[in-house]
Amino acid sequence: MSRAITYVQARQLRVGDVLVNAAGSDFVITKVARVGRGYRVHYRRADGHAGAFTAAPEAITRIEQPRPHDRLAATA
Repeated sequence: MSRAITYVQARQLRVGDVLVNAAGSDFVITKVARVGRGYRVHYRRADGHAGAFTAAPEAITRIEQPRPHDRLAATA
């Protein structure tokens, strides 16, 4: 089954977004914090391990569409 992937800048990431790497693995964002000029993005892998990375505001990231928050808004 194919899934929709979109690209957003790091400044557009929100808690609950699902990051998707080039191999297709999922990482759920658990926290986004402003750090200096960039963003510190915390995520949880499918196996339960946590991780984090720092990105510039204009850095491009792959996320799954529709976003979980968009799905909730559509059903309300």
